[in-house]
Amino acid sequence: SERRESAVSDGARRTFGTLRNCYAFLALYANLDGWEVGDEAPPKKDRPSIDRWLLSRIQTVAQGVDDALEALQLTEASRVLENFIDRELSNWYVRRSRDRFWGEDQAAFDTLRTVLDVVCRVASPLMPLVTEEVWRGLTGGRSVHLADWPTADELPADPALVAAMDTVRSVCSTT
Repeated sequence: SERRESAVSDGARRTFGTLRNCYAFLALYANLDGWEVGDEAPPKKDRPSIDRWLLSRIQTVAQGVDDALEALQLTEASRVLENFIDRELSNWYVRRSRDRFWGEDQAAFDTLRTVLDVVCRVASPLMPLVTEEVWRGLTGGRSVHLADWPTADELPADPALVAAMDTVRSVCSTT
């Protein structure tokens, strides 16, 4: 029905825009501060809890998208990505980390770049053109569609931290 198609297209447009905005935010502050991929950042285990949480969440998101795609559940894969990009990446991480980017925090730059890279790789079957644009700008690579699929061992898992941050996010959203 037209109503369902309109809702799907609005959700997709919003997700595409949010992904682009997160990339534009990173690119703007990285360029202003002269940050480049490869600049030394603290090891992932020594980063602030919000960085470790996001890196752990993207591992779960990548696995959720992979499972949904394997089961040919495209709507579920899209929902997982939409929720992560809008609610967790943009509205939680970026908003709460803005001052860190203004302060040239290497961990924040590297964390956001890492997460955007993984998001682009797992979203590429569902958003081929947008992820290609963002990923090429982010990495300078040839194509996101030629990149390796992320593996669980690329990112640190911390289920206890994710659960604790989910509680914090829930408390903050009710106040």
